[in-house]
Amino acid sequence: MGFRDLSTGQLRREAPFLIADAFRSNNHQPTPNNMLINSPTISPKQVGLALIISIMAAEAIPMIARARSRENFQHLRTAQPSVIAQRNTIEVSPTGSVRTITAALQQATSGTTIQLAPGTYGPSETFPLDLKEGVILKGNESALGAGVVITGGGRHLSRTYSNQNVVIVAHPNTEIIGVTVTNPNTRGTGIWVENADTIVRNSSFIDNNREGIFAAGGAVPKIENNQFINNKGNGVTLVGQSSGQVRGNVFDNTGFGVTVGKEAAPLIVSNQIKNNRAGIMINDQARPTLQDNTIENNKEYGIFVGKEAQPNLLNNTFRSNGQDVYDQKTAPPPPPLPPEPESLPPAP
Repeated sequence: MGFRDLSTGQLRREAPFLIADAFRSNNHQPTPNNMLINSPTISPKQVGLALIISIMAAEAIPMIARARSRENFQHLRTAQPSVIAQRNTIEVSPTGSVRTITAALQQATSGTTIQLAPGTYGPSETFPLDLKEGVILKGNESALGAGVVITGGGRHLSRTYSNQNVVIVAHPNTEIIGVTVTNPNTRGTGIWVENADTIVRNSSFIDNNREGIFAAGGAVPKIENNQFINNKGNGVTLVGQSSGQVRGNVFDNTGFGVTVGKEAAPLIVSNQIKNNRAGIMINDQARPTLQDNTIENNKEYGIFVGKEAQPNLLNNTFRSNGQDVYDQKTAPPPPPLPPEPESLPPAP
């Protein structure tokens, strides 16, 4: 009968020295290996018991090792997402090691989340903030950006509208979540989305000199659960061939809540559009779908429809507007519409 060597795991013919340790409790001294079997003080039953203990101990070692290996693997697999998340997150705070969004963007790559601590981000920033492809800019999502304020603006050269003044320029696969955006500059825009599928969610656009969000070209934004308050021009403007969704937002006390022009065809659904000069303006050949919106207390019109526009109106609720729906195809000419965004003069 062979026995397993604890040090090598190999089968051996003689009993290992471990057997002698089984008898220390009986006041026996360890006996050399080659004398153990023939010792007159040890019975055959004791020898057999010792051999069984030795074999069981030897067999347990690989099992313990395998268990520890599995435990280590499980720990690594559990810890890995946290490690990856930390590696892809840049913490920004006015009092931290990274104090500006501008500095964080210089370090960011696709997949990076820039997490903003409460504070005002403006005087030390370089505007516009050019949000690299695949980057997420995140503040206080649960409070619609309260306490995380980005204010300012800088010149942006648009492909279709030339010089603009913008806080944030969004690119494909970017997200802007839980921030407050204000551009007090002349014809100032909060976020510029051109030919991109940007997500803007749970944020606030307050006191922008022109509009909160401008979508142009082939933009496909998702503008969800935001509030647009006291913007002088529009809450959201969608022009060109832009589409996407404007869903679940509040437009309150701004110029025009939503303006859709050129050939844009977005889905505008489940918004509250109230206390504005006009709720929704639809011009040119635009073909938006307006569904389940509540449009109330707008001074001039709930919805204005230009001569060539073809909106699809589904189950919207109108209350106390100057006029709920004004369709230029069947009504006399309205007051003049606000002009298209003008290009700012070249920088000196």
